[in-house]
Amino acid sequence: MVAPQETLYNQGGVRITSTVLQQGNSFYRIRDLHRFTRSEERRVVNQARNDLVILGALLLIFGVLLVQPLAMIIGIIIIMIGLNSSFEQVDYILTILTNKNQEIKIVKKSRQERENLVQALETAFYYSTPGREGAN
Repeated sequence: MVAPQETLYNQGGVRITSTVLQQGNSFYRIRDLHRFTRSEERRVVNQARNDLVILGALLLIFGVLLVQPLAMIIGIIIIMIGLNSSFEQVDYILTILTNKNQEIKIVKKSRQERENLVQALETAFYYSTPGREGAN
């Protein structure tokens, strides 16, 4: 049995109890949440690519100025790796729809974090169902 205000999840600015979902300063009653969907969004992170190109360029310049062929070769290789690399970041999204058609999006950096959130939400849904122990 879950106590009425027992915290089921509390991580990254999101808190779930058996009666309330809190995201930042916003509060939503569990019984007002209609359904949720999972999705993933992939995006290219250019920072790592840029860092490699800059590092390679610095090595290349260093090699040219000090006549160091090895530094020039390594610099060119790093530049080529940076230009041909694709670094992706995956965001694991949980979209919750309220009974007033308001969307609540919660983004997690790992699938496991999102699944922990889903499990807490399912537990809260279960205990907010009329007739269940601890129902509100």
